[in-house]
Amino acid sequence: MKNPKRHSVIVVAVVMVALAALGTGCSGSSGDTDKTAGGNGKSNVAQPGDDSAKSAPKGWPTGIPLPSDFEPLTDNTVEMSGKVTLNWAGTTSASVDEITQMYKTNMTGWAIGDAGTVKDQPTNSYLGFTRGEESLMVNIADSGEERTLNLSYSAG
Repeated sequence: MKNPKRHSVIVVAVVMVALAALGTGCSGSSGDTDKTAGGNGKSNVAQPGDDSAKSAPKGWPTGIPLPSDFEPLTDNTVEMSGKVTLNWAGTTSASVDEITQMYKTNMTGWAIGDAGTVKDQPTNSYLGFTRGEESLMVNIADSGEERTLNLSYSAG
C-alpha cells in the first residue's frame, strides 16, 4: 500500500518547483545555485532532528497566517531578475475548510484570486491572493489523515 504522507511530500515538492518556475520565469532549481537560469535558488529540507526549516524563510512577510499546529517540512527561495519567490511547506491537522476560511478571513488588504479543487489522490485545493506587486498561492494537499500546506509568496 502506498504511503499517503510520502505521496503528499512528493506532490508538494513538485508544486513548489512548478510555482517557483512560474513565478520567476525560470525552469527551477533544487540546488543551491542555478547558474544557467541567471538566478539563485536555495532549498532547505528538514531532516529528522533538524530544526532548520522550523522558522519562516528569510524575508517571509508578517501577517500571513498559519494553522496553529503547522509543522514545517521544507522551504525554498528563488531570486531572479529582481523578483523573489519564497516557498514554505509543512503539515497540519486542520481541515481544508478550516484552512481555506482562515486565509479568506485573515488576508486583510489582499484580493482573492483563483481558487479551486483538483480531485486526485491526494485531493489538492488552492487559493490565490494578490496585493500590489505581491502574490500568495496557498495549496492544500489532503491525504485524508493530514493536510500538507504549501505556501508560495512572490514579490518584486
